[in-house]
Formats: sequence, C-alpha cells, structure tokens
Amino acid sequence: MALYPRMTVDHNELIYSQYMVKSYLKPYDLHKSAQLLAFNNYENEAIRQLKILKIMYGINISYEKLLDDNDAGFVRKD
Repeated sequence: MALYPRMTVDHNELIYSQYMVKSYLKPYDLHKSAQLLAFNNYENEAIRQLKILKIMYGINISYEKLLDDNDAGFVRKD
C-alpha cells in the first residue's frame, strides 16, 4: 500500500486500498489503512481495522492516535 496515510483520496482509491489490505493483513498495512480511513472520515471502518490489528497481532492503537500529528508511524513493541 503505497499511499501516504494522511492524504485525502477518492472513494475508489479507498476501496482499492482496502482490497490490498484484505489480501495481506500485515500489521503495518492494517495500521496505515486505518490511518488513511480515519483521515478521510471513515471512522467506523478505521476502528474495524484497529480491531483486526488487535485481534490478530495483539497491537492496541486508539482511534485518536491515528489522527495524532505527532504520530511517527507504526512501531511494533514486543
């Protein structure tokens, strides 16, 4: 998923990005997808991505953190 997560995109680009994320379900891509959805005002879909991230990988990120301007990006803490 090569999109910068803090950009406004049209609905078709969001659909395509979600298809790509569903194909791979990697933690980085789930986080980036949730950021993109949140930035484009798709709160419920972003929260859904965060739930998948938590269930599959045990990584808990809040919706508010996705919109945080100081968020340096995805960092997994083991």
